[in-house]
Amino acid sequence: MVKWAKGCSNTGKISPFGGNGKLPWKVDWPAHWKVIGITIEGAGKDHSSAGGSRDIARELVKEVFHTEEPFNLPYEFFLIGGKKMASSKGLGLKGKDAKNLLPPELVRFLFSRTDFRQAVEFDPMGTMAIPDLFDEYDRCFREYTESGDENLVRVFEMSQIGKLPKKEKTYLARFRDVVNYIQIPNIDIFKKYEEIKGDKLSETEINLIKERIEYAKIWLEKYAPDEFRLSLSESLSEKVKELSEKQKEFLKKAVDLIEKNDDPEILQLALYNLTKELGINAKEAFSAIYISMIGKEFGPKAAWFLLQYPKKKVIERLNKALL
Repeated sequence: MVKWAKGCSNTGKISPFGGNGKLPWKVDWPAHWKVIGITIEGAGKDHSSAGGSRDIARELVKEVFHTEEPFNLPYEFFLIGGKKMASSKGLGLKGKDAKNLLPPELVRFLFSRTDFRQAVEFDPMGTMAIPDLFDEYDRCFREYTESGDENLVRVFEMSQIGKLPKKEKTYLARFRDVVNYIQIPNIDIFKKYEEIKGDKLSETEINLIKERIEYAKIWLEKYAPDEFRLSLSESLSEKVKELSEKQKEFLKKAVDLIEKNDDPEILQLALYNLTKELGINAKEAFSAIYISMIGKEFGPKAAWFLLQYPKKKVIERLNKALL
């Protein structure tokens, strides 16, 4: 067929079974349409460009396989960190990895929430992409249970596996809050959410929390930004040198409150009341605790975090920050 290609004249036979035979991609695609009986199949928009694999498949379907071309639905790219997925470049997300990264409903939601003519941007590594995705999913979940916005309800329905959940009011534990709670060893997360809800958790709510605990652990281990991994730092951060006099005054009086209180609810309220008494911004005050304990300017609810460690160790660290 071409003048520049010369064969070696060698001939032979081999069974096509057991993985020994594979058609070239541009022939394999239309062959599958014929054998399986495909009636609709989309592909990335590059396949539908002029002279691309779709044009070649169309001709093969008509001239060789003598069947109808499936309905074409070209779609935009799936982007990882702004770059097109490409297995040849090692840039992508395998299906088996996706199911270990997100619940199946969230994987479906990732696609169903986006118009097929728009690129899907997703970069889970060291970003808040996963917590943000859970937030969006919860918004659609609430619209579904409350018969709200039709478009959001439809997105939620298309994301489900099997039967749709009952349309009943459901307490949704926010993913990023679950992340914080599971890092506090002495907290009963289910009891905590019953306190927040003000009622017993339903079976659906319990199962959702269990699922989110599972995926929160995965996110913390493999994908979360470093600042979300919360534990007492081995040494005092250099940032304590930047604490203001007001912050130091707050820390000094906070030590007295920690010595007197063993109940996190009571301690948390006492710490907030202390900010009002001293006339210091609450965010600034609690930042002093986090800088002293974990070297970061923010963290989980302070009282629960502090009381998970021996009081002697906590007080020693806070007093050291005051020097």
